[in-house]
Amino acid sequence: MLDEDIHPIIDDFGFEENNEILYAVAKIANKVVEDVASRYIDPILKSLNGIRGALNIAVFNGGRDDFASILAVDSTWTKPFVELVVGDIAVISTGYVIVAPAGIGSHGISYIALRRSSINESSFNDDVELDAKIMEFLTARKKMAKAVDVVMLDGSLYFSTTPEFFDPLDSVDVIKAKSRLSGPKLASLASTTLIKMLREADASSIPVVGVVKRVSSRFLLPILSNAGLKDVEDVLIKTNDKLLMSFTLRSGEYMVFNSYLEMLKQYLSYEIRKYIKIKRARKVLEILEKCYSTENTLLQELCSYMDNTAILFYKHLGDSVYPQAIRLDVYPRKAVEKVVSYVMYNTSHNCVPIPIDYVDRYIRLESSFVKKIYRILKAYTKNIETSIALSPTNPQKYYLFESM
Repeated sequence: MLDEDIHPIIDDFGFEENNEILYAVAKIANKVVEDVASRYIDPILKSLNGIRGALNIAVFNGGRDDFASILAVDSTWTKPFVELVVGDIAVISTGYVIVAPAGIGSHGISYIALRRSSINESSFNDDVELDAKIMEFLTARKKMAKAVDVVMLDGSLYFSTTPEFFDPLDSVDVIKAKSRLSGPKLASLASTTLIKMLREADASSIPVVGVVKRVSSRFLLPILSNAGLKDVEDVLIKTNDKLLMSFTLRSGEYMVFNSYLEMLKQYLSYEIRKYIKIKRARKVLEILEKCYSTENTLLQELCSYMDNTAILFYKHLGDSVYPQAIRLDVYPRKAVEKVVSYVMYNTSHNCVPIPIDYVDRYIRLESSFVKKIYRILKAYTKNIETSIALSPTNPQKYYLFESM
């Protein structure tokens, strides 16, 4: 009887977009566009000559230089998470593609993990990201061989704003530890896994490149501050390096900072002076200042890798669908020249090096996968109690799963 009362009402509303909301969003969006232009873009364009004068920008005039074999590694996870009564669940997939000038060679899915949110659900997204990064480092280490000339990873090599990243765990079984750790300890495990991967890359003389698509860094703030570019400094405090460099660099130009470690220390010192997120910045800076005097040999090794990692911003030759600067973390820094010669000619219209574009398409999980995960969980459910625990936390919106 209750179902008969409710269902006609739901059916009357249907599941189409609410035109009132759509109209309101359109009005707000127009204001957002105007706000972005006036607050962020215009100050950069007005000070462009000053910005370019403050930065050591180089013009690429070399020839094309291909790597014979590139190992590209990426990971992805379900978005949105599967939101259940028992907690959120994410499926994480990590894969690799080996790319040669002639095209794609061997490829495969290296790890699949299912992670459930713990007590602190607010940090779950960070846990998923760290879990995925650990699996990327493991994949790179496992697939690295002398036949590979360079390793490309999706994302920065370092979780540099997380204090626990600078406390690597010693002598752990990474796979076992990954499944039971969460929060700060997971960052420590990511650090350990990265060190082991870079150690093997060093032994085989294989450069490692982190392709940073979603740039949140503001490493350029101290430079702008010292140059007296106050309006642009104010913009960068609220945005990121990628926005600034996307307007500053021209096609075929690039800029290199030789030490990730020094750039990070300068930025953290700036943060402390400006009272931005001061507590975390001070904690990380205190660790970095003791890098080479500490008895923690793993931290010394990590700092050495960071010091020998260059930060590269570039705009490739050719057209793009969304013209923008790209940031790369290049280890060791002596590999920068060859990396620049490669990426200038081998960056896709999506503004990422082509091998990363390949692996991203290979391992991608579409949003419709959320529905499939829920159906698989239901298929294995054998009693009403488990069914309750694995039911959607918001049944009212279950139709979102069904409509994907």
